[in-house]
Amino acid sequence: MVKIEIFELILKLIIKVISMLKIVLVIIIFSLFSFSAKESAETFKPVITDGENLTFVASYNMSGLMTDIAEIQSVTSKVSTKTKTLYRLKCTASSYSKWDTYFKIRDLYESYITIDTYKPVISKKNIDEGGYKKEVSSTFNYSNKIIKNKVIKHGKEDSFDTVFQGSLYDLVSSVYHIRTLDYDKFTVGKVIAISVLIDGKIHKINAKYLGTENISVGKYGNKKCYKLSISVNEKELKKAAGSKFIWLIADSKRVPALIKAEIPIGSVQVRLSNM
Repeated sequence: MVKIEIFELILKLIIKVISMLKIVLVIIIFSLFSFSAKESAETFKPVITDGENLTFVASYNMSGLMTDIAEIQSVTSKVSTKTKTLYRLKCTASSYSKWDTYFKIRDLYESYITIDTYKPVISKKNIDEGGYKKEVSSTFNYSNKIIKNKVIKHGKEDSFDTVFQGSLYDLVSSVYHIRTLDYDKFTVGKVIAISVLIDGKIHKINAKYLGTENISVGKYGNKKCYKLSISVNEKELKKAAGSKFIWLIADSKRVPALIKAEIPIGSVQVRLSNM
């Protein structure tokens, strides 16, 4: 079986997503244009609360049936350093025990972000999928626009720098970033772009706002949601090719409710199960 970092793919589908999300979705995002500082200030609406705990179920289409294969949990908390207080965004993905024999997943993604801007300060991930292991850590220096990266793969360590300009997010913080946007001010068809750091490399992912739609959100009933379509065109992300959509609950928190994606090897769905 091809060794694919499943949770990272979900997040890429989100942004990301979920993600991704990546996450997920990916997840999971935003060009036809970029926000200026003024526009960013107008659209930024904080949504993170200390202690937020979200649970998602990741499913894969097997022989025409959508089968639950893993659980994704996203938890936020405040942490204090010697100089500042940050939000810690902790995202884990674990395959259900009945699937561990076939392909065991135990993934951890962490992003430490500023409370006022949601910009990442430290990004970490620890991948353990079917015996395939990789660790990545990135430290952001906004004064000189340099990111210090360290990758441990197959027991070998590699360190390198990434130079960046403008706004930049990692996989986890990018999902929270799309939750801060004020979609009520968006016109249908508006396209947004976001720069995302993935394993030390910067990628551009586009999202188009498609308006609102009522969908079923499990035990929470029908919810009005903002709908986005995700477009990924870069060579490195071709494995995420296909139609990809994300629905955010249309309230003040804008929690991801559903992600659907067609990929070359089938289809993936991530749905909110608890918040």
